[in-house]
Amino acid sequence: VWPRASQVDAIASFVDSGMLVESNRARSMGVQVRRAVAAIPDFADPHLGLSAQGLARGSSLFDLVRASPIIAQQRQALQKLKVAGDSEFGFDLDIPLADAPAFRLDGDVVLADTGVDNDDWNLHLAQLHGRLDFDRNGFNATQLDTLVHGQPATLAIAVGGATGDPRQQLDAR
Repeated sequence: VWPRASQVDAIASFVDSGMLVESNRARSMGVQVRRAVAAIPDFADPHLGLSAQGLARGSSLFDLVRASPIIAQQRQALQKLKVAGDSEFGFDLDIPLADAPAFRLDGDVVLADTGVDNDDWNLHLAQLHGRLDFDRNGFNATQLDTLVHGQPATLAIAVGGATGDPRQQLDAR
């Protein structure tokens, strides 16, 4: 189940046997969508394509991701992770409406001055900056600049399928 969108300002067009919806504003769980395009090109072969770009503040983007099917396999491992900061995101999603669990997803998040904490892991990162790529199986980043115990550091991280090893849920360096 995907989280609901609200405060949507959109124009829907029905063209031939399909539909196109363009929006310049929407919200979902505190995440601000600045631009979104949704399309079902042919109702006879119903695939919903959605592209969106937006901005999130605080923990709202991570809360949205946790509430979505994106990290279903890693949800328990990441449950106690706290993420807060500003981020910009974009993604492309394709959902075959006859088989929604077979969705495809590709996106990225640009983190700016983000904090990541997990007391159980003794993990406390501050001022995290950089790009994180994600898909339906997990996410990875090859270079995130951060502060660890007040000292500058670079973090590479992969979660889920991005680790390259199905037995491994998290790889961080």
